[in-house]
Amino acid sequence: MYLEPPEFRQVLTEVRMLCQHPDSRLWIDHVTEAVFGMDSADVTSFLASMARLGERFVTGFSDAGQFSGSCKWDVASSVSAADVLGGGDIVHQEYRFSLLQPHQVEV
Repeated sequence: MYLEPPEFRQVLTEVRMLCQHPDSRLWIDHVTEAVFGMDSADVTSFLASMARLGERFVTGFSDAGQFSGSCKWDVASSVSAADVLGGGDIVHQEYRFSLLQPHQVEV
């Protein structure tokens, strides 16, 4: 994630106010927290490349729900890049695609 946790929560909250339709969806990509402790040339190269693009990862999390729930989003799905692409690439294992949907209040 390119944002610090407080900034990310603020963005999720503001976007949620715009997404009033129950079929709205929000796609986020993020890395797990494990990435920041990995001693791997592939991981180091990946993080450096993202930083050069101006998209430096500063926050990692495995469960998007730890941020989204308090901002009235539910996690509809979350998969790793390795799940999508196949294979065991270390970066792909820790890179996530999460799809959020507006929290539905049950009546």
